[in-house]
Amino acid sequence: MRPSHPPRVRVVVLNWNSAWFTRRCLVALVATQYPADCFEIVLVDNASIDGSLEQLRFAFPNIRVIANEANLGFAEGCNRGMRDLSQVDAVALVNNDAVPEPGWLWPLVMGLESDPTVGAVAAGLVLEPAFTRVGLSVDGGQAQIDSLSIGPINVLDRAQSEGIRSVGHPDWPMDLDYFVDGTASLLVPTGEGRREIALRVSGSGRLTATTGLDQAQVELGSEPTEFKLRAGDDRTELLNGLGTHLMENSEGYDRCFGQPAQLLSGASPETVQGFCGGGVLLRTKMLQQVGLFDPRFFAYYEDTDLAWRARRAGWHTVTAPESVIRHSFGASAASASPGFFVHVYRNWMLSVLRNAQPAERRLALRSLWDRTKWAVRANVFSRLKHGHLPRTKLVLAWKQVVWAVLLELPYLRKTRHQKIGAERTSKIRSPLRPSSGARAPSSRPGGPLIVYLDIDQNRSAAAVLLAQLPLIEQRIDLVGVLQDAGSPVGYRRASAVDMQQILGLPDRAVSADTEMLSLREFAIGSAFLNCEQARITARAATRSEFLIPQNPEPQHGLSSEDLSLEDLGPENLQRARLEDFAQGLINRFGLP
Repeated sequence: MRPSHPPRVRVVVLNWNSAWFTRRCLVALVATQYPADCFEIVLVDNASIDGSLEQLRFAFPNIRVIANEANLGFAEGCNRGMRDLSQVDAVALVNNDAVPEPGWLWPLVMGLESDPTVGAVAAGLVLEPAFTRVGLSVDGGQAQIDSLSIGPINVLDRAQSEGIRSVGHPDWPMDLDYFVDGTASLLVPTGEGRREIALRVSGSGRLTATTGLDQAQVELGSEPTEFKLRAGDDRTELLNGLGTHLMENSEGYDRCFGQPAQLLSGASPETVQGFCGGGVLLRTKMLQQVGLFDPRFFAYYEDTDLAWRARRAGWHTVTAPESVIRHSFGASAASASPGFFVHVYRNWMLSVLRNAQPAERRLALRSLWDRTKWAVRANVFSRLKHGHLPRTKLVLAWKQVVWAVLLELPYLRKTRHQKIGAERTSKIRSPLRPSSGARAPSSRPGGPLIVYLDIDQNRSAAAVLLAQLPLIEQRIDLVGVLQDAGSPVGYRRASAVDMQQILGLPDRAVSADTEMLSLREFAIGSAFLNCEQARITARAATRSEFLIPQNPEPQHGLSSEDLSLEDLGPENLQRARLEDFAQGLINRFGLP
């Protein structure tokens, strides 16, 4: 039974140079089914330079914004939205690249209300886009999967598998080779609609690959062979996680990762060791006792550390399977990069050394020692023994981890029994902080369609399009650009100052070196809008290779040769016309 006086809940969303994802998240949060007088949204921005904060402020004028002076990471960035909790009973964290269902909050609240010792309630996170199953069978040999693509986008690192053997490279175990012996399945993130799946394989024997719509057979050899399969409309949703647990060596992992999302419908709430900071409700009293995220973690394991501190203080974490939040898989970080590797393993050890019992610490330290020793043996001694030069990438990464942990030992001893994160700070100690530059928009399976708009050609029309088109059609990411002679494609992305001027916002924006916004290339399958005089025309920025045409002729009377809008006075850019134009863009260029 729902409480007669619902708890007051604040939702904190963190943005960093990501207008499309954050806008989509905020649209979903605004539609949350919860009493409006007990619910508030706080948008925290980590000093975005690409104009995303300006666009979000314009689109959501009633949402409170906290604009940070620098990129403070996920930990301190979220902390800025969680320190002033005197007026709320609980605070929810939702990743900006996630989309909650309308009823997501009540199950979390009911989990918190079920027991006064519950300090956190973890939502059910579902991966998006949905997956297409590709059945694989090898007769008389073994297949190696060299690449897996949707159109020109390689998605092998985002695919899930059943019965496929993955082997890490000795010099960098996060680079994997994939092998099929007998029968197996690939679950490929494809997005909506019919797609072509391209596989590049080598090996021995004969490989048969099937989807719900297609089948192919290839003879395998030492030279890679590429073939394509049509994916039908069947899709499988998979879980990103339902709470977290710790392995024997205290490494954290997402419970139920990769399992069918249908599991949520029959699951009951459970007590778990931790939560993912991308979808959780935290009790204010718990945070007031144990503190917030540790700002020194910057990103990764800050949620594991907080959950562990809460457990030590007698609080519990439970799951709420009925709270469903869809999370864009791989949208937030480059998980195979050395920076990710060092940051994750550094923070793993920091959380262990602060929170674990002596026996647990010994197991974790032994695991760290064994991995470092293996890296040296495999990449230095073994290669020298066989007359090869050493490979140092992995060895140097583990060296960075060890040194970073040693540097933090005095701090860990000092703070083991202290309240963490209570004081506001801008001094984020981490040699691994990313540069202030913003990643260029890139196409990903499931969308959005990236559409570039030259905002200098017709500023009044550009302002209307930037303000309205992304909200009218959420499958379009409208990226403002300006001409730039130093760019390989002749354009750079609009800066925060540019967006402030176009949208007529009074607040001072973060200034940045525009070289950091220069475009090296246009996103695959993207479109470009020219906004000259009183007419907008759309053209392909790059070749579109994604969609198998089902409706080859665009609807709404828009010509495939001349997709355009006439009479561009702001008073003429009405919603109905923009809806037709947006649908024409989707029909003409397709979704990734």
